[in-house]
Amino acid sequence: MRAELISFPKPKRKPIPRAKPRRRVFYVGHKYVGPAFCQEVQHIYLKRHAHAKWSLIFYYQGRAWEIERFDGNEMLSKLDAHQIEDTPDIESLEATGWQNPEPRNVEDFELHYCQRYPEWFCAYCFERLPHERPEGHECLI
Repeated sequence: MRAELISFPKPKRKPIPRAKPRRRVFYVGHKYVGPAFCQEVQHIYLKRHAHAKWSLIFYYQGRAWEIERFDGNEMLSKLDAHQIEDTPDIESLEATGWQNPEPRNVEDFELHYCQRYPEWFCAYCFERLPHERPEGHECLI
């Protein structure tokens, strides 16, 4: 019987989650609005509300206009849906007080090891190869 030790990477220490920042409005990026060849640049901001609600707003003639209000777990899809350019990364969004609903999981570790040790995994199905006879794997038959 043979045992193999797999060493996992040491998790990065995350700083202790700070309280939400006092500011409630953050610059997210810009998007182009209007018909072709007559487009304007619209600067989009992200506003934090109570109970993990967020909204996308823009300012026009000194007034704030709300584009859409949504839950925090829809943040990334809404930023993509509104085609906002130069969007901030996840760390910057977390600094605004947003909580990522998708923490890192086991699949991230598998991807890490598949990239680090490609000889341990099948090139077709990315399953772990047996130690004895890798040519007996079902993808290679």
